[in-house]
Amino acid sequence: MRITDVRTAVVAYHGEATLVRIDTDEGISGYGEANPDAGAGGVVGMIGFLKELLIGEDPRNVERCWEKLRRRKVFAGPQAGVFVIALSGIELALWDLAGKAAGQPVYRMLGGKFRDRIRVYADCGDGDDPAAARGDGDADPDAGRDRPAGWRGRSGAGAHRDPTAGGGRDQRALDQAGRAARQG
Repeated sequence: MRITDVRTAVVAYHGEATLVRIDTDEGISGYGEANPDAGAGGVVGMIGFLKELLIGEDPRNVERCWEKLRRRKVFAGPQAGVFVIALSGIELALWDLAGKAAGQPVYRMLGGKFRDRIRVYADCGDGDDPAAARGDGDADPDAGRDRPAGWRGRSGAGAHRDPTAGGGRDQRALDQAGRAARQG
């Protein structure tokens, strides 16, 4: 299995997120997210800068690919900023590919399951109930929200993923990213 392409798509949420897609000669793609706190344009540019080093590599060798990028671009700022954000998105996509190629969930490849349930912080920033914004006591915490499958409770600190439910990723964002990647 060899990497044939590395693509990005910038999608809107309550800012911009840079999604990374790594394609292989076996038709498997891996996806990652590079959080764009430093600006999506810079992250997309850095991923484009790193792409040439990944083409032809075996994506299952995640640590080798990661070190190759870090060492070859050591003067591009590999210890901070846009470089680390881009490298993180690429690494997530590589792990996604490695898990798919092995037919295993990534958590098993990273040491196995530790808990059956965890609370997570979900901050998607959309669909807030106007009554909640005004501080009304009878606000509906789920009003106007399109939640990813399996999410329960309020957004923010009270939200959690139900591990028995399906989904867990925002399908709209993934669909949007897929369309953008096919066009790009």
